[in-house]
Amino acid sequence: MLHEKSSSTRLYDGRIPWVAVVFLASAWVTLADKCHNFTQLQRGDSCHQHWGKLKWHLHPTQSSVGKAWVIQKYEKYMKSKDDAQGELDDKPVPVVLGPNHDMWLLDHHHLLSALDFSGFDDLSVTVNVVCAFDPNESMEQFWVKMQAIHGVYP
Repeated sequence: MLHEKSSSTRLYDGRIPWVAVVFLASAWVTLADKCHNFTQLQRGDSCHQHWGKLKWHLHPTQSSVGKAWVIQKYEKYMKSKDDAQGELDDKPVPVVLGPNHDMWLLDHHHLLSALDFSGFDDLSVTVNVVCAFDPNESMEQFWVKMQAIHGVYP
Protein backbone atom coordinates (compact mmCIF):
# COMPACT_ATOMS: atom_id res chain seq x y z
CA MET A 1 0.00 0.00 0.00
CA LEU A 2 2.80 2.35 0.72
CA HIS A 3 5.47 2.44 -1.91
CA GLU A 4 8.87 3.87 -1.43
CA LYS A 5 9.65 6.73 -3.77
CA SER A 6 13.11 7.06 -2.42
CA SER A 7 14.81 5.97 0.69
CA SER A 8 13.21 8.81 2.70
CA THR A 9 9.84 9.46 0.92
CA ARG A 10 6.80 7.15 0.86
CA LEU A 11 3.68 7.63 -1.25
CA TYR A 12 0.15 6.33 -0.58
CA ASP A 13 -1.12 4.36 -3.58
CA GLY A 14 -4.84 5.08 -2.94
CA ARG A 15 -5.90 1.57 -2.00
CA ILE A 16 -7.90 1.11 1.17
CA PRO A 17 -6.56 -1.47 3.64
CA TRP A 18 -8.80 -4.57 3.78
CA VAL A 19 -9.27 -4.11 7.54
CA ALA A 20 -10.82 -0.69 6.93
CA VAL A 21 -13.10 -2.09 4.23
CA VAL A 22 -14.34 -4.86 6.54
CA PHE A 23 -14.89 -2.39 9.40
CA LEU A 24 -16.80 0.10 7.23
CA ALA A 25 -18.90 -2.64 5.63
CA SER A 26 -19.85 -4.12 9.00
CA ALA A 27 -20.76 -0.67 10.36
CA TRP A 28 -22.97 0.00 7.31
CA VAL A 29 -24.71 -3.38 7.63
CA THR A 30 -25.31 -2.76 11.36
CA LEU A 31 -26.84 0.66 10.65
CA ALA A 32 -28.93 -0.73 7.81
CA ASP A 33 -30.21 -3.52 10.09
CA LYS A 34 -31.20 -0.98 12.75
CA CYS A 35 -33.11 1.04 10.16
CA HIS A 36 -35.02 -2.00 8.93
CA ASN A 37 -35.51 -3.56 12.34
CA PHE A 38 -36.41 -0.66 14.60
CA THR A 39 -36.24 -2.84 17.72
CA GLN A 40 -32.45 -2.36 17.74
CA LEU A 41 -32.51 1.45 17.74
CA GLN A 42 -31.09 3.20 20.80
CA ARG A 43 -30.78 6.76 22.05
CA GLY A 44 -28.37 8.65 19.81
CA ASP A 45 -29.02 6.54 16.70
CA SER A 46 -29.96 8.10 13.38
CA CYS A 47 -31.82 6.20 10.74
CA HIS A 48 -32.53 6.99 7.08
CA GLN A 49 -35.53 5.29 5.53
CA HIS A 50 -37.97 5.81 2.66
CA TRP A 51 -41.10 7.60 3.82
CA GLY A 52 -43.30 4.84 2.39
CA LYS A 53 -41.78 2.36 4.85
CA LEU A 54 -41.08 4.68 7.76
CA LYS A 55 -44.50 6.32 8.04
CA TRP A 56 -46.11 3.12 9.28
CA HIS A 57 -43.76 3.10 12.29
CA LEU A 58 -44.20 6.70 13.45
CA HIS A 59 -46.81 7.94 15.92
CA PRO A 60 -47.79 11.55 16.63
CA THR A 61 -47.42 13.18 20.04
CA GLN A 62 -49.98 15.86 19.28
CA SER A 63 -53.64 15.10 18.84
CA SER A 64 -54.09 17.01 15.58
CA VAL A 65 -52.36 19.19 13.01
CA GLY A 66 -53.72 22.34 11.42
CA LYS A 67 -54.73 21.67 7.84
CA ALA A 68 -53.84 25.23 6.76
CA TRP A 69 -50.30 24.82 8.15
CA VAL A 70 -49.90 21.44 6.40
CA ILE A 71 -51.03 22.99 3.08
CA GLN A 72 -48.60 25.89 3.60
CA LYS A 73 -45.74 23.41 4.13
CA TYR A 74 -46.89 21.40 1.12
CA GLU A 75 -46.98 24.44 -1.18
CA LYS A 76 -43.65 25.76 0.10
CA TYR A 77 -41.57 22.55 0.21
CA MET A 78 -43.28 19.85 -1.85
CA LYS A 79 -43.32 21.41 -5.34
CA SER A 80 -40.95 18.74 -6.60
CA LYS A 81 -39.20 15.67 -5.24
CA ASP A 82 -35.89 17.55 -5.24
CA ASP A 83 -37.35 20.45 -3.23
CA ALA A 84 -39.00 18.07 -0.81
CA GLN A 85 -35.86 15.96 -0.34
CA GLY A 86 -33.81 19.12 0.27
CA GLU A 87 -36.18 20.20 3.04
CA LEU A 88 -36.21 16.72 4.57
CA ASP A 89 -32.41 16.59 4.51
CA ASP A 90 -32.32 19.88 6.45
CA LYS A 91 -34.82 18.69 9.07
CA PRO A 92 -34.08 15.37 10.74
CA VAL A 93 -37.06 14.17 12.74
CA PRO A 94 -36.53 13.78 16.50
CA VAL A 95 -38.27 10.72 17.91
CA VAL A 96 -38.73 8.99 21.23
CA LEU A 97 -38.75 5.20 21.46
CA GLY A 98 -41.67 3.97 23.51
CA PRO A 99 -43.50 0.75 24.32
CA ASN A 100 -42.95 -2.05 21.81
CA HIS A 101 -40.05 -0.04 20.29
CA ASP A 102 -42.57 2.29 18.63
CA MET A 103 -41.26 5.67 17.43
CA TRP A 104 -43.07 8.80 18.59
CA LEU A 105 -42.59 12.15 16.81
CA LEU A 106 -41.38 15.11 18.83
CA ASP A 107 -41.35 17.61 15.96
CA HIS A 108 -42.08 18.11 12.25
CA HIS A 109 -45.66 16.81 12.43
CA HIS A 110 -46.79 19.34 9.80
CA LEU A 111 -43.84 18.71 7.48
CA LEU A 112 -44.40 14.95 7.54
CA SER A 113 -48.15 15.42 7.01
CA ALA A 114 -47.33 17.56 3.95
CA LEU A 115 -44.91 14.88 2.75
CA ASP A 116 -47.60 12.22 3.12
CA PHE A 117 -50.06 14.43 1.23
CA SER A 118 -47.49 14.84 -1.58
CA GLY A 119 -47.37 11.11 -2.26
CA PHE A 120 -43.55 11.18 -2.43
CA ASP A 121 -43.21 7.85 -0.60
CA ASP A 122 -39.77 7.14 -2.08
CA LEU A 123 -38.06 10.13 -0.44
CA SER A 124 -35.65 9.55 2.42
CA VAL A 125 -36.49 10.74 5.92
CA THR A 126 -33.96 10.83 8.75
CA VAL A 127 -35.09 10.13 12.30
CA ASN A 128 -32.89 10.86 15.29
CA VAL A 129 -33.60 8.92 18.46
CA VAL A 130 -33.35 11.52 21.23
CA CYS A 131 -34.82 9.43 24.03
CA ALA A 132 -35.49 5.73 24.53
CA PHE A 133 -37.84 4.49 27.20
CA ASP A 134 -38.23 0.90 28.32
CA PRO A 135 -39.99 -0.95 25.47
CA ASN A 136 -41.77 -3.16 28.01
CA GLU A 137 -43.46 -0.39 29.98
CA SER A 138 -47.17 0.34 29.73
CA MET A 139 -48.64 3.13 27.63
CA GLU A 140 -49.74 4.81 30.85
CA GLN A 141 -46.15 4.86 32.15
CA PHE A 142 -44.95 6.09 28.76
CA TRP A 143 -47.32 9.07 28.71
CA VAL A 144 -46.39 10.05 32.26
CA LYS A 145 -42.72 10.10 31.22
CA MET A 146 -43.54 11.98 28.01
CA GLN A 147 -45.30 14.67 30.03
CA ALA A 148 -42.30 14.88 32.36
CA ILE A 149 -39.94 15.59 29.43
CA HIS A 150 -42.46 17.98 27.78
CA GLY A 151 -42.75 15.66 24.79
CA VAL A 152 -46.54 15.82 24.49
CA TYR A 153 -48.41 18.49 22.57
CA PRO A 154 -52.05 19.45 23.25
